[in-house]
Amino acid sequence: TNALLREFHSLNRKVNISHLEGGFKAFLTAYPGLIITEDKKSCISETYFDVPLSIPTVVVPARLFLGSLEDSKNVEIMRSLRIKRVVLVTKYKGVYTFYPDEFDYMRMEPLPVSFENSANLVWNFVNAADYDRNATILVGHSVDSATATYAIAYLIQTEKLSM
Repeated sequence: TNALLREFHSLNRKVNISHLEGGFKAFLTAYPGLIITEDKKSCISETYFDVPLSIPTVVVPARLFLGSLEDSKNVEIMRSLRIKRVVLVTKYKGVYTFYPDEFDYMRMEPLPVSFENSANLVWNFVNAADYDRNATILVGHSVDSATATYAIAYLIQTEKLSM
C-alpha cells in the first residue's frame, strides 16, 4: 500500500487518500452498517449515523450530481446545491419520495432492457431541472455502478464524447 500511496502522491493533481490500518476487517468493525451482505436489502442503517457520510459528487457543475440514498434524504444539502429533482436507480420497489412537496422524483431500473430509452427519460428529467436553473441528483439504493452509468452516459451525450 505504501507504493500505491507514493504513486498517487506523485500525480500532478491533488488526491485525497485515506489508509485504514487493518484493512477490511477494521472497516467492518468500525462501520458495520455500510457493509452489504446477500441477505440485506439496505446497505446503510438509518439509525447508525447521526450525520451524513458525504456530500454528492459534482458531475456537471450546478446541473448534475451523483450521490447516495442518504444524500437524497438530507434536505439542507439538497437545498444548498439547488437540487430539485432526484433520479433513484434501484431494482427495489417502494416509496423513496422522502419530500414529495419539495422535490420531483423518478425511479429507474439499474439495467433496463432498453438502456437508451431509459437514458432519454433521465436526460429529459435532468434538462427540465436545468431549464428552471436547478440541479438533479442521481442516487442508487445500493453501491453499484448502475447509477454512475447513467451519469457517464449523460456526459457522453451532452459533451459529445466517445468511448
